[in-house]
Amino acid sequence: MIIVKVETPSLNLEIKPLPWDEKVLGSSVIQFEKLVVRHTEQATQRLQSIMQEMADKKVGFISCRLPHNAIQESMILEGLGFKFIEVVLHPFINLASHRTDRSCNSIKIEEAKPDELKKLSEIVEIAFDDDRFSVDLRIPRNCSGTRYKNWVLSSEKNSKQKVLNLSENSKSVGIFIVEENHQHKKAYWHLTAIAPQYQGKGLGAKCWLSMLAKHKKQGFKEVSTTISSRNSRVLNLYSKMNFRFSEPEMTFHWINPNLF
Repeated sequence: MIIVKVETPSLNLEIKPLPWDEKVLGSSVIQFEKLVVRHTEQATQRLQSIMQEMADKKVGFISCRLPHNAIQESMILEGLGFKFIEVVLHPFINLASHRTDRSCNSIKIEEAKPDELKKLSEIVEIAFDDDRFSVDLRIPRNCSGTRYKNWVLSSEKNSKQKVLNLSENSKSVGIFIVEENHQHKKAYWHLTAIAPQYQGKGLGAKCWLSMLAKHKKQGFKEVSTTISSRNSRVLNLYSKMNFRFSEPEMTFHWINPNLF
């Protein structure tokens, strides 16, 4: 849902609410999207006005993702108090050329049952320490885990996403949250995680390859996802599985100092 759409000769911008993050941060959260600056001075003045309006409305947190080469826009954001947080990469793979003989038959993949969501939410709550909420030291430490945990627990309300339970020897070892576009035969991995006690034991490769084999069997032609460039272990995993990478993006955060 777009709450503000700016289209002027100097500036394009869409502003959307992020209600799921509001529950975690305890204040209004919004996202800047499709930011394009054509005339620096006029656009900066308009953005200053928008930021003042956001502050007056008690907005506590704003995120913005820009193309990696949007240097002008990034400098303007920094001048408005945004902080650079990370570069994200977008791995993708064409399944037509992917070999499925490397998949692992010991990994069982099933859509999570309602009574399994609590256990899976506990996996994602502690699985990450390099996501953007974890590395932004201005955000309370527990917010990252709570954010992912809430995502899994509320998944039943999102008909577009599936929570998949990956198990080996009847033990849950990982979780994928997947969105499947059957019309275009594409699958998107919103969230992927291996339980911390199973990390570093080769299960990541087993799970990822088994997921690719599953999607190919379902008739999907492409799988894509988004990862942080800080996560070198996962980056190497995707490279090893012959994923390619589309243009990276930069993530910025603005935090209202009066509310945090």
